[in-house]
Amino acid sequence: MREIFAAYNSVPVREAAWLKRQIKQGGADMRVKVTLRCNECKQRNYNTFKNKKNTPDRLEMSKYCPFCRKHTTHSETK
Repeated sequence: MREIFAAYNSVPVREAAWLKRQIKQGGADMRVKVTLRCNECKQRNYNTFKNKKNTPDRLEMSKYCPFCRKHTTHSETK
């Protein structure tokens, strides 16, 4: 990574913008889009993003389910 930043400081402005985009794109691979499903009625209500590196397990959150009309536990689906 240090080589990239060292190269970033020594390139012209046009190429620096391209290199900055490449660095940003490399870090975006760890975030994935997941769907949250209500554990009571099994409806898929929410979409969110999670970081695979920080949370490798299935995600569980307490969210409002409009079908059940109450707060329930929502878990990650494939």
